Amino acid sequence: MLLTALHESFAGILGRWYDAGGDAVEAGLADDYAHLCGTLGRPVRVDLVGGGVLEGRATGIDGDGALLVDDGSSTHRVVAGDVHHLRLSA
Repeated sequence: MLLTALHESFAGILGRWYDAGGDAVEAGLADDYAHLCGTLGRPVRVDLVGGGVLEGRATGIDGDGALLVDDGSSTHRVVAGDVHHLRLSA
């Protein structure tokens, strides 16, 4: 029963994606993900691949699935890295 429910749910999601020509934004999947994502709106530190650190607020997910992080002066697309949630300052 559980596997049937999972299969039907996944089939519905996959169908929306196919119907939109593989466009997650057009299918509404990007909005669904953003609604469920606990990272958006929070302060984060990203350890970037190849070195470097980016700190800022996670503000969104772009059409290609990259995390958008605003560091106060510009918005950066993060396609790979380790994202750490930061505590809010007092």
